[in-house]
Amino acid sequence: MNKLPEKYDFSEGSTNPYLVEKRHDLLAPCLNCGIFVPVVLDGASYFNYFVRGNSVAECFPTLSLDQRELLISGTHPECWDALMGEDK
Repeated sequence: MNKLPEKYDFSEGSTNPYLVEKRHDLLAPCLNCGIFVPVVLDGASYFNYFVRGNSVAECFPTLSLDQRELLISGTHPECWDALMGEDK
């Protein structure tokens, strides 16, 4: 397992996914290369997605398409482009 870079260690932050906290600092690992990508999520949206199972688009309309894809597929933009090819 990759060691988290110190600047991305949010171990003092959100620990209980069932609490509706103000924000969750998520470190999403790319399933292709293992790089950790930080994504900040607001508490209510986090709860609606991870606990209630609502869609990514519904819960996180303010995230970029790349950030939402990371949550859905576990693939960050550079690996996605390498696997699927860039849009022309």
